[in-house]
Amino acid sequence: LNNEYMGTDGERHAVPPTLVITAIADVPDASAAVTSDLKRAGDLVVLLGGTAPEFAGSHLDLVFGAPERPGVVPAPDPQSVERYRGVHRAIRSGIVRAAHDCSEGGLAVALAEMAIGGRLGIDVTTLPGTDQACALFSESIARIVVEVQETELEALRHQVPGALLVLGTVVDEPELRLPGCRPLTVDELLAAWDPR
Repeated sequence: LNNEYMGTDGERHAVPPTLVITAIADVPDASAAVTSDLKRAGDLVVLLGGTAPEFAGSHLDLVFGAPERPGVVPAPDPQSVERYRGVHRAIRSGIVRAAHDCSEGGLAVALAEMAIGGRLGIDVTTLPGTDQACALFSESIARIVVEVQETELEALRHQVPGALLVLGTVVDEPELRLPGCRPLTVDELLAAWDPR
């Protein structure tokens, strides 16, 4: 890549050579592709994969500053390949309406982006674990948030092995409702996501 950045010395510096990996695949039916935007009120929002207190190098550390004692770096998930294959099967069978990875920023950011994309809300009633910061901002890898009809939940369990947690429901009101937090409107989420 040929990029530059402004250093703390006030000078522009070239970014060192960077390895770029691009993944491509044949998509035989583009109309069957699943996007991340929420589709319909009443559907379930489900987290696939486990959440652990893994914050080292996370976006949370970037925002608040890394602690004196560094935390744990997200560990590889040995079940990730089977989970991805299961999600692929579920998408091909038509039971997944929307899907989004949990990566930079963790679950809270993934949910916010899904709500922004669909201009719908999410009423989250269950989080992965009792530590709210961990549940919302851990960057444990290989996690996917999916939207499915309630009638398809058992089919999803059958298709995708491993941890599965129903987080809540898609709602018409354009706001993200998280346990223990005030509701955030989609407009507020969008303003935080793209503060132009």
